[in-house]
Amino acid sequence: MEHKRNIVGIGMSQNPVPNLAGQQAVRMATDMLGPNETVAWALAFCGGRHDGGAVLQALSAELDGVEIVGGAAIGTIINDKLAYTGYECAFAAFSTTVPKPAVIVANDLNKGETEAGQKLGNQLRQITNEGDTVLLFYDSVRSGPPPELYVANQLMDGIYRGLNGKQLKLIGAGTVGDFQLTRSHIFDGCQEVKH
Repeated sequence: MEHKRNIVGIGMSQNPVPNLAGQQAVRMATDMLGPNETVAWALAFCGGRHDGGAVLQALSAELDGVEIVGGAAIGTIINDKLAYTGYECAFAAFSTTVPKPAVIVANDLNKGETEAGQKLGNQLRQITNEGDTVLLFYDSVRSGPPPELYVANQLMDGIYRGLNGKQLKLIGAGTVGDFQLTRSHIFDGCQEVKH
């Protein structure tokens, strides 16, 4: 009997130790992929009680050179589990049979949502084809406490300006690490970043 190949492996840990949470989530995901699959890129989200940089470092150590995007999350959901304790680490490993996406970043959200969005839109216009799907994550929390959030519609207005009429399918979310809206970050492919 031929074994069905998985092209995406999913893992989740609720270990309160950041590096162990990252290791456990990656190992669960890569075990699901199987021994003959290579990870090309990954999505990762971790709860706000974790040090996001430490989790990302553990993820990266398990998968040398693999781009990891995602960020903070109040909770995570995988096939058979959901949790929102703040210690979650959810990980999706995509095999080389799934095309590796281009990762682009605008690091100036704190200088203006519209301006940062326009930079992203300009870059997207250059590297996408009409109708492509774009996965967008942004850092939701500008500062706090009290929480001051980034205005998503201003970010999107800037993206549409930069696209200059090009039609893309945009999906994604703002990241936030806790219910008090005190922290957020994104993983930009190689590091944890703010703004």
